Amino acid sequence: QPVAGLHLGLGVRTGHLGQNSQSAPAAHTASRYDAAIAWVADDWNLGLEYFYAENFMNVTTSYGNSADGYSLFGSYSITPRIALFARYDHVRPCHDTTPACASDLVNTYYNLGVQFNASSEVKFALVYKYSRVAHGFFDTANGLIGGVNSGTYQEIGVFMQMDF
Repeated sequence: QPVAGLHLGLGVRTGHLGQNSQSAPAAHTASRYDAAIAWVADDWNLGLEYFYAENFMNVTTSYGNSADGYSLFGSYSITPRIALFARYDHVRPCHDTTPACASDLVNTYYNLGVQFNASSEVKFALVYKYSRVAHGFFDTANGLIGGVNSGTYQEIGVFMQMDF
């Protein structure tokens, strides 16, 4: 945090993702690089994150792969108990065409919501989520999304967070 309110982050991960063994050695080393910047003020925050990854989808296969993406996120506190938030993600999971992935595959995701702080330990949020996968299929936390041209996933839900 070089100045009050400005947050910077860098991350590097490298390894075989638990896929290296004597009987089946890993063909590649997976690497991931992350950079984030955020501005945090009293009532709002705004941030940007970027990642680049190599061989995260195929440590044990003969072909290589790379991916990248970015996220924009922010929130605004209307009152001490109520806040609005949003996030936008754009991911290209395959720069290289491989048997598992086409190079023009794109996943676009966003969410919008309102959070209610019931107490310092309990928070509720009403959230709308949207994900679109173009030029193929992509396995997300919400299942397989996509199609020959594109496919979408939409969800509205109430979520709860409890701090212990």
